[in-house]
Amino acid sequence: MVTAPMLQRGTDVQLPRPSTRTSKTDRLSLTLSRDGRIFLNNEEVPRAALRDRLVAAMRERERTVQFRGDSQVSYGLVIEIMTP
Repeated sequence: MVTAPMLQRGTDVQLPRPSTRTSKTDRLSLTLSRDGRIFLNNEEVPRAALRDRLVAAMRERERTVQFRGDSQVSYGLVIEIMTP
């Protein structure tokens, strides 16, 4: 039996435009390196201190967090880091 994926066209929708723009200073960059080290805005942070550092960074104002993980990092470790 041979199967082929059916081409399906999605529904066209018009997404709302954001009312405010997030500046680069309002963004936090959370990076997980291949060897499991964690960086918050290019500064290495011990895993035990990550939650406290994120809470402190969000205390003043709401910020966007951009998560970047190395392709060699296991999904289990990514989930562990992202779980509060």
